[in-house]
Formats: sequence, structure tokens, C-alpha cells
Amino acid sequence: MTTQIATYFTKNENNLKNIVLRAGKLRRIEQLFLKNLDPSLRKHLKLAALEGQSALIFTDSPGRAHQLRYSSQQILAVFASLPETRHINKIQIKTGYWPENEGAKIPTGNVLGAPRDTFAAQRQRLKAAIGKPGEKT
Repeated sequence: MTTQIATYFTKNENNLKNIVLRAGKLRRIEQLFLKNLDPSLRKHLKLAALEGQSALIFTDSPGRAHQLRYSSQQILAVFASLPETRHINKIQIKTGYWPENEGAKIPTGNVLGAPRDTFAAQRQRLKAAIGKPGEKT
């Protein structure tokens, strides 16, 4: 995610002062945006980018991203209520992780459980289970 934000800030900008101003503006807009949201959502969202008429929002879990897609009209209403973001008419919601989010756990390994055996290992186990005594597997 840091790479995406860095790319957003440095896009068409070679002047460090302009990059810092752009980052400060995004931070102020994010604070206003989060202030107008439901308090239960505030720690789970991060305004990552504003590009033209669209906004990119990161959430800390795929489930919350799915939930927010259903309430996109409410989020657009929050953007419409702020003078700096009245032009926003499209939002993108993606899953991301950031250091300030204390509750987020970065998934590692197989998220569905124990790693699966290869097909060859499964075939060997099946042959052993149904094989006749004395028969080579």
C-alpha cells in the first residue's frame, strides 16, 4: 500500500514542496471524511487517494470492503457534504493494511487452513486406503 500512496503523491510531481502540500491536503480531507462517518467505521478505513472525480478507500478486511460496497451511496453523500470533495462521484474500495490500524492482522500463508497435499500425495493416500493387503501401491 505504501508504494501505491507514494506513486500517487509523486505522480507528475518533481518538487518536494508540492508533494508535501499534496500529502497535507489529502490528510486534512481524510480527517474531515472520517469525522463525518459512523464512529464504528473510522478505525477500519483510510482515504488513500483522490484522483479526478474518484476516491480510493482502503479497508482492513475483505468482509468490511464487501459491506462498504453496499453503502457506497452513503459514502458518496459524505463526500458531497464536504466542500473539498463535492466533485467526487465514484469510489473504489480495496483491502489494505497500514501501521496505524492496530486491530488488523496481515494474513499469512493459506487463509483457508492447513496447506493442501499435492495430487500425487492424495493419490498415494487413496491407493493405500483402498489397496488390498500384499498389493504394491
